[in-house]
Amino acid sequence: MTREIKVTLSDIEGTTTPISFVHDTLFPYAREHIQSYLERHYPSDSDVVACARLIESEAALIGQVTDSIEEQRKHIIACVEKLMQLDRKTPGLKRLQGRVWTEGYQSGEIKGR
Repeated sequence: MTREIKVTLSDIEGTTTPISFVHDTLFPYAREHIQSYLERHYPSDSDVVACARLIESEAALIGQVTDSIEEQRKHIIACVEKLMQLDRKTPGLKRLQGRVWTEGYQSGEIKGR
């Protein structure tokens, strides 16, 4: 019986690149690009909205909710920055960072070492 490989999952941190790559390259890239990413994808992308809701519920920054999309984005960015500062591994944050990094790799702005 022959099985077709459909997915290859790898953990880059310390496996395909040095551990420092994550802290020195990927995290700063996410911080720098999160605002422009949200401007392009929030609220039109339902997965980004789901990430944002998870991030907000996981951060202790939930305050007044506003109807303004711009204010919502600012709030999400503040939550992301706080969670990254605390080095949290929360699912919403990791999903959103992964989406930002995917764009970075696809555009060629991020290259593995």
